Amino acid sequence: MSAGKIFPVELNGTSSLLAESHSFLAMESSVKYDSQMAKLGAGILAGEGLFLAKFSGYGKVFLHAYGGLIVKDLKPGERIQVEAGHLLAFDGNMNYGISKVGGIKSMLFAHEGWFFVEIEGPGRVYLHTTTAQQLARVVEPFIPREGSSGVSIRF
Repeated sequence: MSAGKIFPVELNGTSSLLAESHSFLAMESSVKYDSQMAKLGAGILAGEGLFLAKFSGYGKVFLHAYGGLIVKDLKPGERIQVEAGHLLAFDGNMNYGISKVGGIKSMLFAHEGWFFVEIEGPGRVYLHTTTAQQLARVVEPFIPREGSSGVSIRF
């Protein structure tokens, strides 16, 4: 598992980019930054927060993906359902909302939520291959504890 990938997104002035706020690293000075409230259901019910970073203008935005990066171009009317923790960014002109999936068993035993974010094209969607929670579970055993002396690496 890779810890992450840094990648640029080129903005051409014709549309915006919406991204998880904690995935933002840097941008060129010609890019405008703002925050936008996520659609209430998509932000709260999917458990990923209320605000998205919004980028517009011309130039590069640098984002960070946990694990690897998947880029999916959707055609007009094409839809994709994404577990919210894997959604990194998407074109600002795309329609999005939530859709209910699974039930109590999938939440408890498959470690998935009850809702997916559904995004409709046309546009580009950027996905993490690893969620923040998955990455934290991998790193957690190596974090020194009180009374320990340094990093413990198990073989």
